Amino acid sequence: MAAENTAWWEEAGAEGFNFETERAEDNTADYVTEGCAQLGQAVLRNFGRGVESYGTVVSWLPGHLNDGEAYYRVRHDDGDEEDLDDDELREALRLAAEKPRAAPRESA
Repeated sequence: MAAENTAWWEEAGAEGFNFETERAEDNTADYVTEGCAQLGQAVLRNFGRGVESYGTVVSWLPGHLNDGEAYYRVRHDDGDEEDLDDDELREALRLAAEKPRAAPRESA
């Protein structure tokens, strides 16, 4: 169990959540914003513990530029970004189709 005032991603065993380290092999410059039917589509990611995040596919890395595996850059509504592989994207698209974003409320 997490100590008081400790976020779940800071708990022991929550590897993979170093938000401050940029990987040296990051190929962000190779991502493109055309040539992919999923660009602009809504996604929904479920991160467990009731944490869900809607986002939009904003760019992609074609497989021929990445050892045969395509990746899709998603910008979440809170501004965070992540890259999804084909299986992750397929699941995120399915979840968004099953549970669409709520329509924005109009201000009075």
